Amino acid sequence: MGYVISLALVLVSLYGHLLAAGLKEPLRYAALAALTAATLAYVGVQALRVTERQGAPGQRAPQQGAPRAQLAAQAARHIAFVWIFSALVLFLIYGNVLKWREWLTFGTGMALVGALSYGLAILFDKDAARGKSDAAMLGFGRTLNIGQVAGMVIAMVGLVVDGKMSVALAASRSDWAANMTFFTGAVAIVVIGVVALLADTRAREREAALAGRSSGNS
Repeated sequence: MGYVISLALVLVSLYGHLLAAGLKEPLRYAALAALTAATLAYVGVQALRVTERQGAPGQRAPQQGAPRAQLAAQAARHIAFVWIFSALVLFLIYGNVLKWREWLTFGTGMALVGALSYGLAILFDKDAARGKSDAAMLGFGRTLNIGQVAGMVIAMVGLVVDGKMSVALAASRSDWAANMTFFTGAVAIVVIGVVALLADTRAREREAALAGRSSGNS
């Protein structure tokens, strides 16, 4: 039932984006894009918090926290949702109501990043289910997360400094809707990414403490 409700909300949001873009109402579009990004970020953060609090059933006691692979899977999955949703917005709007020469390039790139991120989540899920801890994979996931957060911050600053957000709010260029989608999506990715990095740091510290106690008792 939860998946049905989530799908319905996604479809409603996509329709709202399409309608606001078609009517060229940038303020309504901005409000909807911000609300959607905030919702995606909230869902991602809550998923990370619940996972960290409950741990992995059958593998660890809840008080010991979730394994890093499980946290990495949640982070990658919810970041993927942001990328994929943003790509769908571009495909829908610029394939139907607005014209922008570069929409297909950006939309395809965002969809590919989203698919790769979701694929990474699947790999981490498999490791967590097997109780496996692959240091190289975990390191790669953390580095990728840091890179995405840094990249999104740079992108947001660039959009503001270049004046593209003020232009977007006036809908004076054809890429106005895309720039709003880029900015709000970047905010969601930064929020999820930072929370995930903090959770991963706590998990690393717990694992190091447990390893230290185990070696001390042996």
